[in-house]
Amino acid sequence: MAITSFPIETISGDGLIAQITAARDLALAGSPYRLASFAELATRLVYSGATAGQITVTAGDVIDVIGCGAYTVAASGATDADLSYAVKLYALPDKGTLSIEQFGGGTAVADNSPPANLAMAAIERVGGAALVFSAPGTYDFGVSKNNPYGAGKCCVDMTSDKTTVIVGPGATLKLSDGAQTDATGPVYLFAGDVARSGIRFEVDGTISNNKNGQPGWTGGYSQAGAGGCCVLFKGSTPGGRYEFVGTGTIGDCFSNPIDISAAIARGGSVHFGQITYTNCGEGPEIAGFDQVTGTPCYVLDEDFQMAGDGIEIARCGDVVLENIRVECRQGSPKGSALEFYGCETVTVQGYTVLNWWDLIGLGAPSGGMNAFVFPKPVLMNGRVIGLQSSTGIVDGYQGLTNPNRIVFDGLHMSDSPNTIPLYVTGDSTAEPIEFYNVKFDNCKKVIVLSDRHHIWHGGGNANSSDVAFEFQAQKDDDARSIDWRNLDFTGSVSGARINSLTRTGFKIKGVITNCHMDTLAQWPNGDSDVDYSELISDGNKPDVYVGTSTDIGAFMRCQIRSAPGGFVNEVRNPSAGMVLQIMNQSGSAMTLAHDNSSVADAPLRYAPLFNLSGVNDVLATGHSRSYRFLNASEAPDGAAGMYEIG
Repeated sequence: MAITSFPIETISGDGLIAQITAARDLALAGSPYRLASFAELATRLVYSGATAGQITVTAGDVIDVIGCGAYTVAASGATDADLSYAVKLYALPDKGTLSIEQFGGGTAVADNSPPANLAMAAIERVGGAALVFSAPGTYDFGVSKNNPYGAGKCCVDMTSDKTTVIVGPGATLKLSDGAQTDATGPVYLFAGDVARSGIRFEVDGTISNNKNGQPGWTGGYSQAGAGGCCVLFKGSTPGGRYEFVGTGTIGDCFSNPIDISAAIARGGSVHFGQITYTNCGEGPEIAGFDQVTGTPCYVLDEDFQMAGDGIEIARCGDVVLENIRVECRQGSPKGSALEFYGCETVTVQGYTVLNWWDLIGLGAPSGGMNAFVFPKPVLMNGRVIGLQSSTGIVDGYQGLTNPNRIVFDGLHMSDSPNTIPLYVTGDSTAEPIEFYNVKFDNCKKVIVLSDRHHIWHGGGNANSSDVAFEFQAQKDDDARSIDWRNLDFTGSVSGARINSLTRTGFKIKGVITNCHMDTLAQWPNGDSDVDYSELISDGNKPDVYVGTSTDIGAFMRCQIRSAPGGFVNEVRNPSAGMVLQIMNQSGSAMTLAHDNSSVADAPLRYAPLFNLSGVNDVLATGHSRSYRFLNASEAPDGAAGMYEIG
């Protein structure tokens, strides 16, 4: 019987079926017949015995399967030429969904890698399909081959575009115990070339590399896929779209749960959402894509093993993430919660970070793809608790020189007493760092370290374990440019401070309005050569200081009143051209000392003094007097000091 070009729909009895799939075991043990061209036809046909919906062939029959070509049924040691066997054509349903059980896999099978690889070959033949692991329970996977896409080994080689892996609720895909050793190198449960397109993982169950079941691996935890991943796609250039969605979990591995990385050129897109990535050497890594989106995403480190970042997206184009949560439940990872190394634009809307090292990495690579490209980030509506790094929310070594506009809009960071929440770094050529409604609570001081413009509207740095904020001079004639409005600096241990050390010509310029603190202690502190002439200061608190003037700063334009017997014997860091008003509301006369010899620590440091005529000024109760600091070249008698102007 010769069969030529039979339609698959007729064989299946289902007019919607348009493709056939791979399977195994063309001939039962002892069968006298085989199908010629076994290697190819094996991906289309399965011997299963004659049942309804199957065809029967005999030796010499020619089968022309649409899309496959012609094949001849050949005898092999046959004693009965009429002996026939049935060959069943398994067909894909309309949506192209296969079950691993069709290929001999299952929760009771010791190694699901061979069935899964046979299924992948079938998917490649038909141009795309979905492979489903639906049964509750554990599907074990052993090592099947050397990893074709890098070092180590892999279990399942994903060789086709348009491939979907579906892991149902209650199903667990697990690397077998003892599969990864120092001898094997890292093992990747699923691996493929990043040139693939249309790759989708729908995970409502679990994909696990079973790190606790690998006692033969002593390589520890690592970044960038070096210790084995659940899903790895590597290569030179992305082919297209990748998606990772579902409500399940991927992880329990020594490196990244997923590593989808191109090394040479950009392209394609990646979307990840809802899945929890847990207990890995580093969180998800994505590199070399034009577009990356994620909403929502949860990265969890329960056992303090993270060697890298919570989420690393590197050398990509446009990145948009929503509702991201990165959490460590004990200890502290050593990377950034969010890393955007060498990306172009970054938008994060809604993020929570708990007990991580620092918040965000914003550096640029010095070579290769996206060389010297710094991210342009906008982060909105964040909650950060328990950062561990001393350098603050931006990764110091990577974010230090980012010249682009950096925007935080809506951030509350707390309970990080060892963390300096912000270093303002860069220079005046950089675009501004902009804070809107950014509040730090129970952190260390904010340090303004450069003349890069810093905008901060709403929020503040309350209950600091140090000073609330500090301006540091790095060189002579240095400047700091700020626009600070409506900020709360109350509750800090030491107020606020300027630290120009031995520098001269230090200038603070811009605007500071409606900023409140408990005390002016240590503000300013250091040299007497600080210029506030280009600073608009208004509505700041406290605007009245009771007591001696040890902690008085012209910066605040304070109205000063003294307790009975008050004695004003110094003014720290008076600003050229700034007016200091002194009001006596003490009920008794107030002395304005001309001589600071009673000051124990470095008396000349706190010059100038009031009234350089050699006698103290006396301010009667209920009276006020205004002074302006004049340097030696401006003063009428050539001595720098506070001179009365009214």
